[in-house]
Amino acid sequence: MKSVLSLAALALACFGLIHTAHAGEIKNTQDVLGGALTRAGVKNQDQLSDSQLKGLCEDGYSAAFFLYSGAKSRTIKCSRGSITYSSQKWTSTRPILEAISDAIGDGTRVFVHCNNGAHASGYVAAIALRQFCGMSGADAFEYWKDHTDGYGDNPPARGKIKAGIEGYDPVGGMNHARCN
Repeated sequence: MKSVLSLAALALACFGLIHTAHAGEIKNTQDVLGGALTRAGVKNQDQLSDSQLKGLCEDGYSAAFFLYSGAKSRTIKCSRGSITYSSQKWTSTRPILEAISDAIGDGTRVFVHCNNGAHASGYVAAIALRQFCGMSGADAFEYWKDHTDGYGDNPPARGKIKAGIEGYDPVGGMNHARCN
């Protein structure tokens, strides 16, 4: 009986290690605005780890946003400077756009992530395309649909997303991006 319990404990421990090894994996990365903005997903709506943030910092990112509530806000230092990390509701884009404008101005980058790298991060990217590239609302919504790997075909909030993207009114006084 003792060996069966030991085997069960070992199996549970291994499952925990396997599960932990995959949690927080960054996926579906897409560069936007000539690389000034990167959108992505993180498995299980996990927050970025300090080591992931340090890696982003080393790659030239100055800010990263978790597009849901509850992220542990922090600043991580690296050889290139530092990166700030915080939660920002994906429909409240102004702080993210200000960070992108600052990044464009100083040659750094901004990273935004949601769960799949489609819905919320795509919304932020579409708004950024409207703000920094002058893209029309209809074209920005098409961008959102075309870059969701099929997820955009029927999400529950599609009408709200379309209205938000098409109704966005760009703010003056922000830097312009390299738009392709």
